Amino acid sequence: MHQLLPPLPNELALLIAEYLHPKDLLAFLQALPQLAQILSTKHITQSDFATKKGDPPILKGNSFIRGEYFFYADRTHVGNTILHAVAEAGDALVMKSHEEVVRLLLDRPIIEADAGCITLRTPLSYAAENGHAAVARLLLNHSQVDLNSKDKNDATPLMWAALKGDRPSQAAIARELLMCPEVDPDAANDMGDTPLGRATMAGCTSLVELLLERNANINSRNRHEHMTPLMLATSKGHTKVAELLLARSDVEVNAQSAYHKTALGHAAQGARIEIIDLLLRRDNIDVNLGGQSPLSDASACSKLGSEEAMNRLLAVSKVDVNSKGMSGGTPLIDAALFGFAGNVKSLLGRPDINVNAQTDDGLTALHCATSRDRISVIAILLDHPDIDVNCRNKDNETYLEYGSKYGFFQA
Repeated sequence: MHQLLPPLPNELALLIAEYLHPKDLLAFLQALPQLAQILSTKHITQSDFATKKGDPPILKGNSFIRGEYFFYADRTHVGNTILHAVAEAGDALVMKSHEEVVRLLLDRPIIEADAGCITLRTPLSYAAENGHAAVARLLLNHSQVDLNSKDKNDATPLMWAALKGDRPSQAAIARELLMCPEVDPDAANDMGDTPLGRATMAGCTSLVELLLERNANINSRNRHEHMTPLMLATSKGHTKVAELLLARSDVEVNAQSAYHKTALGHAAQGARIEIIDLLLRRDNIDVNLGGQSPLSDASACSKLGSEEAMNRLLAVSKVDVNSKGMSGGTPLIDAALFGFAGNVKSLLGRPDINVNAQTDDGLTALHCATSRDRISVIAILLDHPDIDVNCRNKDNETYLEYGSKYGFFQA
């Protein structure tokens, strides 16, 4: 722009600046950096929204106060200042002349380096989310910036960086934030998510390690699922992260989520073999804990490696092969219901298996296999010496009578 722009009187340049979107104003200032020293408040805040009754927006300094009566077309940009534009546009803009503009702006008393837009997000929040390290660094070194500022969802800049912690730029910003002693490593958003939980979900090993060094709460839980970082790591299959967490003696390996599932249950459900092995090495692991046992989670898993996962659990002497879930289903019943013949064979290989175990409705594995027409499973079950073909459910039905209701007919 500066090659095409003729010299302009300051008065005319300021008049033009009044009508520019923050992103366009940033480009304008690149051509006329000296203009940054004379901008007034009305030049640096966008006001492209109206209230419910058509009243003017409420202004606090050069940032808008969020209110329930505000209507706006673009939630991302409403109330943004030029610093928000810089933080969102990123490092591509913060080069030489742009960096000079940013420095000039931050030196101005009228500029609120920590201004919140309509969603209460600050420029640092945008820079952290988008991985723009140069912008973040300029803001981190500014005395006005609150490193723990929260947006309308209570997310801090660290949380925004951790959300995309698997990306190098965001992880680098998170590391710089964590080097500041005033940054709270456990600041949770309104969903109860913590930076450690989010970094765990992203599988960012280096960030998880740094958060643990800052004594982040290793057993924090999110609000709705009550998932701990260890549960999140096992459910996502992040082996290296799980290894880091399990290296800590204070990690709660037997904690249960809102769905009564442990980390081992999540690992079994996803056939995460390496993580199952890591968990089973812990002396205090409870292999039978959960709304349904980890063995049931593995027996009903259709993922590649589920048989191996189940065999890992069956090799543990303390595992209860006949454990019952909340509806009375056992691992054998679950495997039969879903038609996993390999899992059924493995379970029947245990001498302590109860092949005639029943659910709360009196259904056996044979009843369940018949109702779903699991021919191969039916054959395996009928071949077991302890099978009771006359076992009846609560409606007094044998497996053949029960199966006939679902279209099964004995050949």
